[in-house]
Amino acid sequence: MTMELGNRWRPPGREWPLVSTLIYRSQAAAPLPAAGLERLLARAKTRNRGLGVTGMLLYSDNQFFQWLEGPPEGVTQVWDSIRQDPRHGHIELIDHHTRSLRLFGDWDMKFVCREAPLAALSDQGDPHRELHPGLIGLMAQLALDGDAAAIVDGLEELLVMGQDFLALHGSLIEPAARLLGDWWCDDRIGAVEIAIALSYLQSAVRRIGAAQTDVGRLSETGGDMLIATAPGETHGLGAALVGDVFRRSGWRVAREFPADAAALCAQLRGARFDALCLCLSDVLDRADQIGPLSSLIRAARAASANPALVVMAGGRLFRTQPDLAAFIGADAVYSGAAEALSRTLAAMGRPRTPPRTRVGRAPTLH
Repeated sequence: MTMELGNRWRPPGREWPLVSTLIYRSQAAAPLPAAGLERLLARAKTRNRGLGVTGMLLYSDNQFFQWLEGPPEGVTQVWDSIRQDPRHGHIELIDHHTRSLRLFGDWDMKFVCREAPLAALSDQGDPHRELHPGLIGLMAQLALDGDAAAIVDGLEELLVMGQDFLALHGSLIEPAARLLGDWWCDDRIGAVEIAIALSYLQSAVRRIGAAQTDVGRLSETGGDMLIATAPGETHGLGAALVGDVFRRSGWRVAREFPADAAALCAQLRGARFDALCLCLSDVLDRADQIGPLSSLIRAARAASANPALVVMAGGRLFRTQPDLAAFIGADAVYSGAAEALSRTLAAMGRPRTPPRTRVGRAPTLH
C-alpha cells in the first residue's frame, strides 16, 4: 500500500524529500543467541547508515518487528535484502507508504529485545514515562490513517516486550492524543480527523483491554465512581482510559455523557457515588471551559446524594494549570488516567492498591 500524505507534513517555504516507510514482521528461522543478535544488528546499522535508513527493530519470542524509513531506494534495497535473508521466515509486510517526516530520525536502528528493559524505548530511561517521540508519532499517525489492525498490533508488540497495559495509557496513548491536538493547532488536521483518530485509539484500547482479564475486585480502596464527560465535550478517550484504570483497581464505575448540567445532577441524585470525575478533552486545552466547569461542580455537589462526594476534574488543561482545582471547586485535578486514581484516593484519604492486569491477546481483526 502506498499513501501520499500531501502538504500536511511539509512546512511551508521548503521542498522536503519524501520518506519511504516500511513496516514488517517475520519469524526467525532459528533462535538467535545474544552474540548472533549483536552481529546482525551491527551489520544492519552499518548498511542502513550508508543508505540513510533509520528505524526500530523489536525482537521477541523468535519474532522480528521492524520499522524502516528513509530514501525510497534505500528502503527498497534493505527490504530486498531482508526478503532474501534465510534467517527470516514467514515475512509479512504490514504497511508501506511515503511521508514527508521521519519518526525515528535520531535512531539509526533502535534495537529492543524481550530480555532488555523496555525502558530502552523511553528517552528518559523510565518505562512509566512517555515513550520515544517516534513511537508516539507512529501511534498518532496510525490512528489518523484509520489503521485499526496496525494500532492493535503495535500495542500487542509492546505488551509482549513487557510493557504494562495500564502504563501504556500514560506513556503512549495519552501522549498520542495530545500530539493530535498539536497537529490541529498547527492546522495540519481538522476537528473531524481528530474525532475519527480518537475513536480508533479508543477502540484499540478496548480490544486490548478485553484480553487483560484480571480486573481487581471491589476492595477497601475502591468505591462507586461516576465518570462523566463535561456537557458538550466531544472527546471521550480520556473518560474511557480513566474508567479502565478505576475498574482494574476494584471500583464500580458508571460512565455518562450528560447533555447538560441537569442530566448530570439527575444521575447524582438517583444513586450514591463516592466520587465524580469530570473529563475535558485530553487532546485540546479547553481553557474556555473553566467558568462552566466551576458552575457544573457547584451544581453537582448540591445535587449529590452523598454530601461527602469527592469531585475530580481532568484533561489537558490541567497539565499546564494544575493549580486550578481550588478555583473551580474540585478536590483535585489530573492530566492522566493514572494520576486520576492516585489523586482521588488521596482526596478520600485512602491508600492506593495498584491496578492488576493479566496480559492476553486481543481478538483477531477480520
